[in-house]
Amino acid sequence: MPTPSPMLVCPRCRRADAGGLHVGTLDPGGEGLRCQACGAEYPLVDGIPVVARDCAPLLAADTPAGAALADIYARSTAGPLQDWLRGVVPVGALELGGGVGVRPGTVVLDQGLPMLRLARGAGAGACVCADLLDPPFLPGAFDVVVLANVLDLLIDPLLAFQQAFALAGPGGRLVVTCPYAFTGDGPPRFTPADLGGGFGAVQAGALTLVEAHELEWPLRTTARLTQVHRTDAFVFEKRVG
Repeated sequence: MPTPSPMLVCPRCRRADAGGLHVGTLDPGGEGLRCQACGAEYPLVDGIPVVARDCAPLLAADTPAGAALADIYARSTAGPLQDWLRGVVPVGALELGGGVGVRPGTVVLDQGLPMLRLARGAGAGACVCADLLDPPFLPGAFDVVVLANVLDLLIDPLLAFQQAFALAGPGGRLVVTCPYAFTGDGPPRFTPADLGGGFGAVQAGALTLVEAHELEWPLRTTARLTQVHRTDAFVFEKRVG
């Protein structure tokens, strides 16, 4: 049975105030999706919804370089990290960042259309092109949220972790892996201790650390070259209440 598509909400008119969270839901309209609250329209590209406050950068990133990166991940489906992820991530989980490609039946959000085409071809339950730091889903919408080898690529990894925390329902789980392969200049944006502590959420009692491992992640960069990264892998459980 196919995984139900999650409800998408409009990032352009979403707001929170003293009256609570106000959202508009997206339904088919025009040549894509339309917000039922503010009328904002979002395109479909090869059947994949592009949902962001500004869709232009996501559409402009649909390049041959992005397709080449997706090809690397398509070749890199086997290894200890991939096997572990397939064991702990259930059908219907949300993957924030689709590079590792956990298993068929997950919901995949990625900022790159080439990676989403790859995920769809591998059997993803639903694919959404969106800003990982501003995901178009309702809080608490998922039982399991996955951040697999993506935090070290982001400008604001703490915000990404907080978004994943918000999207997991009470008692839900966060599955987080990281090789600490930071990009750009400057010092690392977080440490293994920061990540293992859930960026402070474990000490605060909002998360419980359930599992912690160090696993090899083979990344087959060419047909004849495989890079093997040491990757930390954690499972956190969100406090109920």
